[in-house]
Amino acid sequence: IASTRSASRGAIDEASEINGSVRRGATIDFPSSGGTHTDHFLREALLLVRLRHPSIPALYDYFFEDGYWYLVMDYVPGQTLSTYLRQQQALPPLEALNYAMQLCDVLEYLHRQVPPVVFRDLKPSNIILTPDCRLVLVDFNIARYFKEGQLNDTTDLGSPGYAPPEQYQGGGQTDARSDLYSLGVILHEMLSGQRPSGRGMGISLEPLHSINPTLSLALSGLVSVATRPEPEYRFQSAYTFFCALERAYTLEEQRAYQEALKEPVQSGQPMSGQHQPGRPQGSPLLYTDSRPQSDRGVYSRGDPCGRPGTEEWQHTREILVETHRERQENDQLEQELTAVDESLHLRAYMNFSSASLPLKQVQTSQTGIARRELLAFATSVRRIVQICFVCALILFLVLVSLLTYTRATHRGNSITRGQQVYATPRITTKPTPEQNGSWQELPSPPSPEADNTATYVQLQGKAYIYMNGGYRGPKDRPHYDRAFYRYDIANAHWQTLADANAPGMVNNAAALDEQGNLFFTTGYSSDTYAVTSLLYKYQPDKGTFQQIVPPVQMPIGFAGAMFDDGHGHLYITRGFMATNPQTPAGTGWYRYDIDNQQWQQLAPLPQGLGYVILAPDNEGNILLLGGATDAGASHPTMRIYRYNIAHNTWSDTLSTAPIALSGAASCLDGSERLIVIGGYATNHTTSLNTAWQVNLQTLSWTPLASLSDGGSLLGAAACDGHGHVFLLRGANDPARPTPDFWELTLPS
Repeated sequence: IASTRSASRGAIDEASEINGSVRRGATIDFPSSGGTHTDHFLREALLLVRLRHPSIPALYDYFFEDGYWYLVMDYVPGQTLSTYLRQQQALPPLEALNYAMQLCDVLEYLHRQVPPVVFRDLKPSNIILTPDCRLVLVDFNIARYFKEGQLNDTTDLGSPGYAPPEQYQGGGQTDARSDLYSLGVILHEMLSGQRPSGRGMGISLEPLHSINPTLSLALSGLVSVATRPEPEYRFQSAYTFFCALERAYTLEEQRAYQEALKEPVQSGQPMSGQHQPGRPQGSPLLYTDSRPQSDRGVYSRGDPCGRPGTEEWQHTREILVETHRERQENDQLEQELTAVDESLHLRAYMNFSSASLPLKQVQTSQTGIARRELLAFATSVRRIVQICFVCALILFLVLVSLLTYTRATHRGNSITRGQQVYATPRITTKPTPEQNGSWQELPSPPSPEADNTATYVQLQGKAYIYMNGGYRGPKDRPHYDRAFYRYDIANAHWQTLADANAPGMVNNAAALDEQGNLFFTTGYSSDTYAVTSLLYKYQPDKGTFQQIVPPVQMPIGFAGAMFDDGHGHLYITRGFMATNPQTPAGTGWYRYDIDNQQWQQLAPLPQGLGYVILAPDNEGNILLLGGATDAGASHPTMRIYRYNIAHNTWSDTLSTAPIALSGAASCLDGSERLIVIGGYATNHTTSLNTAWQVNLQTLSWTPLASLSDGGSLLGAAACDGHGHVFLLRGANDPARPTPDFWELTLPS
């Protein structure tokens, strides 16, 4: 279900000037330039079309009708948070913190885009509260991309009271911390019930504890930090703010729990001395409703937000009392155990000095010790029985898992040409992921393959792994595979895409753009048996290849790397232009604009490298990891470099990989995790079986489950973004490609 939201009339007037005239029902191109209103409309449309988050309405289409531009978006039921706050005044701390954490989550998503998206107009009237207590962010009219290094790109926009001081001063630019300031003001309003005033020009908010002394100092201090006028003294990231909110939520839960145990709850009396209109879904039921039963409406039992009525509170009260009783029992048990420890110390003391004690005192002490030891013995027996039962249950589950895994690990092979399946299907039973992940063997591709690429693609609701042919080995004829394949993940079989008319590509690079198109460099061409400088665009929905010829001064060789930034640009390294093992890698670094089909030569790599890995660092930069300086990969490196897109400069991160990386397979699992598998071993005669998970922000490396039955070299990996990595092993050693295809299930 979608709804339409029109642009302002000013945008239509500007569109009329651009297109000459506006006719009723006429088809007009999307506005590409114009005045302020048209630019705002265009900016919002281009921002929304690439954002996918539960708290952001999806944009499906746009059209022009009756003199207005329309955006076709998700229909979001509910009322604005501004309306809700006017109805409720101050919210309970748990409800306010829950809403703040929801907003923090969507802000973190926006700020982690490349480049980051700054909302700039966060206020209650731009937030929809749905009937299921979910917040949705709307109106991206003045949102913009953060431009690192620019001194001033802000305008006097924003809502008075919610916008930070830097949004009006004109001496700097807004960034992620500006949105966090606005969130802090909203949290202040939810907790205090007071709407902010002023234009944010250094006007500080009154401390929450001064407005309402019943609010905790922790909450008051958190809001004060979030709303500091100086950006450098606020929370520096949405993640940090979220952690602080989560901690405050835990403290408020404990505080409310303690109050619930102290105060008797009478029917119709609010537990905290004020009307508590509701609670966020999933939080403890710690508040009652002071309104008459006839006025409660949706606040009674069955309310989707979980706001309780009197009967629900009585049930919750019983649970709290029972929990308190169990806690008292635990405290008593701790006291008993402490008494046993004291008796043991006393016994040890008596063994040496009981002769010096009066006889009556010794007898009294021994009687108390015996009583405590008997009680401790009974408690120990009960604990031993419980532990034995748990161990037996764990052993049973382990045996069942082993039996299931044994039956599931027999190997199946399948290949489809057209619609015909030639072999057994994939076994769908998976072992439970271990702490560092687990491997499962999948149906093999048609032949042993190495030096190829693998890419995860979603097409018409189905998930595939696309793979170009690679090197088959010296004993196979022909040595190179020119076919083009895809693996159907749901049905677990390989298909040969005979109609693709794919070019011969070996030791090349691949990338998927935001439109779902695949791009391939040729690398070493098995059509001409030479290094060929070409780029190909493949459209999975049409099944066709389009050749793209780079400029002569920007040649692309083999063992290069390619990265799509999600904004219509491909970044490509030069690689090697000759197959001699001693050939040095080039330092060429290029950008290709997909829409305009324009090439740009960028700042050269800090050193000539091939077999490298490219990945984003979520701060608008590109990381270059590992690689080798020679075509034979005899001189690999552990270095990690960072490319600043805004400044077109390279820098050394001063961080290194745990091992020298060359010939490894890699893919991105989400926005923060890079998976790196295999590569050349240090002796250069074998392959590595190691797998790593790299945090792209901290550049920390976490080992994953090792690949069984040998290593992986010149393989290809594809991540589905949901905790699964698909690996074409490549080769166990440099001279023997394998037909293995594996799936790594990452730890949660």
